[in-house]
Amino acid sequence: MPIESQSANSSFGTNKGLIEITRGGNDAGTWVHSKVAIYLAIWCSPDFAVLVTDWIYELLTEGSVSLKIEPTQTMAECAKINSDLLESFGITGEAKRTALNNTLKKRFGYDALQEWNVKTEVIEAEVQYLNPTAIAKRTGLRGARQANLKLTELKLQTTYRDKNNYLHYKLTELGLKHATYQNKSYNSSQPIRSIQWHESVLNLF
Repeated sequence: MPIESQSANSSFGTNKGLIEITRGGNDAGTWVHSKVAIYLAIWCSPDFAVLVTDWIYELLTEGSVSLKIEPTQTMAECAKINSDLLESFGITGEAKRTALNNTLKKRFGYDALQEWNVKTEVIEAEVQYLNPTAIAKRTGLRGARQANLKLTELKLQTTYRDKNNYLHYKLTELGLKHATYQNKSYNSSQPIRSIQWHESVLNLF
């Protein structure tokens, strides 16, 4: 067993320093030495086991091993799926590129922008939203009221009135594909929920 083998070579004695169990506090749990963690990862993931085997084989046959992660078909498929998903929410340009790269780094540990030496611009927000006034300007309508009427006509939102008879809008199932809710406070105890539209909604006008 890996633990027994590591214990025999450990200056801490049998299992000491290799496995630690902490009860209570923020660090509660079972902890293992980094060397043992590799065996645990191999046991958990056949893909990782194959990767480690390839590294050892390369080290024995070539005298050195490269830990550089190369792009794979799985990465390409993941990027394509997420690219289509981002565009469906109206996320394009720099925000889309940054989001895709973050996904690849999180899932595969692969920084495509760094690998390809692509410089990215600093953006304040990953998504630029539109309100009815901005939609009206972009589509040639006369104002926010006309934009809201058109959004309702396109079955992207419906209207309702609260107990004070104030008019509000609610996203339909179709509307949820092109917008999101955002809470805003106007010096009142009760925040007001507004609708923020993605750029993709403009394609429907």
